[in-house]
Amino acid sequence: MRKYMSFITATALILSLTACSNKNKTDDPQPEIIEPVGDTVPEEAPNELHCYKDSDFTDITLNLSSSDEAPPVDIEYIDTENLDFGERQAPCCAEDVRMDYRHYFGGDPESEENVIKQYNMECDLPSKGEVEGAYYYDGKYYLMINYDIHYCGHCWSIFSYDPVTEELVEEYNMSSLEEPIYCSRFFIINGRIILSSFRYSDSVGSIYVINEDTGEPELLYSGDFGEAAPDENGMIKLSYYKWSENGYTADEIHVETLDPETCEIVSDETRDFSDIYGTTFIDGKYGILVVTEPKDGSRQIMFGNNVLDTQLKNINGIEFSDHCLSLLTSDKLLYTSSSTLYTYDFETKERYVMDFSGCGNYIEGNAEQIVGFSSGSSSGFDNPVFLIMPKIGTLFKLGGAELTRVYDTPDGTVIVYSSAQARNYTEDSVSYEPGYIPVKKLILVKG
Repeated sequence: MRKYMSFITATALILSLTACSNKNKTDDPQPEIIEPVGDTVPEEAPNELHCYKDSDFTDITLNLSSSDEAPPVDIEYIDTENLDFGERQAPCCAEDVRMDYRHYFGGDPESEENVIKQYNMECDLPSKGEVEGAYYYDGKYYLMINYDIHYCGHCWSIFSYDPVTEELVEEYNMSSLEEPIYCSRFFIINGRIILSSFRYSDSVGSIYVINEDTGEPELLYSGDFGEAAPDENGMIKLSYYKWSENGYTADEIHVETLDPETCEIVSDETRDFSDIYGTTFIDGKYGILVVTEPKDGSRQIMFGNNVLDTQLKNINGIEFSDHCLSLLTSDKLLYTSSSTLYTYDFETKERYVMDFSGCGNYIEGNAEQIVGFSSGSSSGFDNPVFLIMPKIGTLFKLGGAELTRVYDTPDGTVIVYSSAQARNYTEDSVSYEPGYIPVKKLILVKG
């Protein structure tokens, strides 16, 4: 189901979630088929909502084994340490304004004098560009490079890198103290660089496109949204959450579909989850996934025209593809010493179960090619990054990492990970030496 289901269809399907919950209480091992409600569903849209529970799947328990062989997918490694992004001084490091941003620097308050000295040296030294985001499109890597030591969005660039020709091109540079663009995410649609920005001061989101002729950003849309993601049809899905009083779940989810060519909203819907806990994930490859938690404590997970009513607890990670769903659970919520990975195949009605302990506390990618990694490790800075193929129960180590980030793109999954480097402070200068500040590297798992 690589073709993105229209949002209107998804909305109609969500209205049947409660019906699925009731139907799944029977003992019939066959999944129930519920007709969607409403008269807005297009004739060509799927007209069946398939509801399942855990017992509808045959469990296949696998012992996850490690392999030293190359994974059965295309892997590409890029060492960004060999790419020269230059050095720049962010405008917030200027001598007349830097103390306004001192609180971002941290440091021991009991030795404030030394901290201020280090802070001033840091501001005086132009920053080396560091990779803070990545996207893969049409054979090129697009890299967001940060130069702002305060991480306030005052100085950053987007470079494109062609691994075949080794050409590195700066596509866009933002350096402003008065009118910064706080880019929370970027992606490529039809060769154009799209920037998604969210301003926390007034909860306003904005979508910009980089003009290919001038190199300057042009505002496409501004509104009440917090997240943005591209879909396979070249549209942009925008979502906004109205949070419950508990601060953890959403009462209301507002989703818009933006056409970047016409700058028009082609669909605009609000989902009401006031009676049940709810959240949603938007994925450019596979559509919209909705997770709800009814009053009985179960979980209902919908993607495509499939709804799973599961009794699994402490779900810390969810990934999905066109017909598979992977859930990472642990013995305690956010406690990762003992964890289990469940992968549901909705075509074969099989559930692959394997012990995931020691493979990380996060999963990314998609349900059939899972990237597992940890956010921290007591053993130092070698936090392994794994590629897991759930259906064959095999794990491949891709590298060691710190501060790992993963970006799913239409052409593959880009993993950004770090080796170690630090700034060495002497009495009068700052230099780069091996230590703790990350140097980014890239792994591409091609889709």
